[in-house]
Amino acid sequence: MNDLIKNCSFRNAEIKDIPFIIETIIEAEKSGSDVIPTCKIFGLTEDEYKNILVEILAENYEDYDYHLSGYIVAEYEGVVIGALGSWIEKLNGLPSSVIKGNILIPYLDENKITMLRESTKHVREFIFKRTDHAVQLEYGYVKEEFRRKGVFTRIVLEHIKRAKTKYSDAEMVETTLMKANFKSFDCYMKLDFDLVEERKTINQSLINIYRHNTKVLIRASGEKFTNLLNLI
Repeated sequence: MNDLIKNCSFRNAEIKDIPFIIETIIEAEKSGSDVIPTCKIFGLTEDEYKNILVEILAENYEDYDYHLSGYIVAEYEGVVIGALGSWIEKLNGLPSSVIKGNILIPYLDENKITMLRESTKHVREFIFKRTDHAVQLEYGYVKEEFRRKGVFTRIVLEHIKRAKTKYSDAEMVETTLMKANFKSFDCYMKLDFDLVEERKTINQSLINIYRHNTKVLIRASGEKFTNLLNLI
């Protein structure tokens, strides 16, 4: 274990962390591009999206990707350097996509709802069905100067360990991401996640939304899930 990881602490995000969690969500969505897919899909400017995130993260609603307490942050010398979110899919019966839509739609005017309907025709191609009761990982980010030091890997493992402690039936962890996000993709592959499905598109409207043409679903279950629990 390197000195940085030895001196890092890991905790659930709090209200004071909202600015960093917003930075995490934005940077994770961009995946190295200049586009935020949620802004494209919902017809939002970056500032509008950030303002909405301030409000909905503060609500701390559970079981979807904007659940503030569902984020684990890595802290080094009193400074937050990385974060990653998680939840258990359909833990209380509703899919995370339904929860997310119900929370975001009240912020949209008629023009944005019209844009959402048009965008939805294209983004369905990149929507993977999340496995019921599986641990879902979403929106990970580590500050540039702290990358390639094992911080992201450790946050992933912290999520899996804590989810299993809290939900004893958990036996699978999965995530979706753009394959061009090679740093995160390589991290998961090194942890022995399986590439379950890969979708490559030639739909230019979809590429304009994501700036990338390939999205993947990756997963660790059964023995591989157990092995991850034993890494920390």
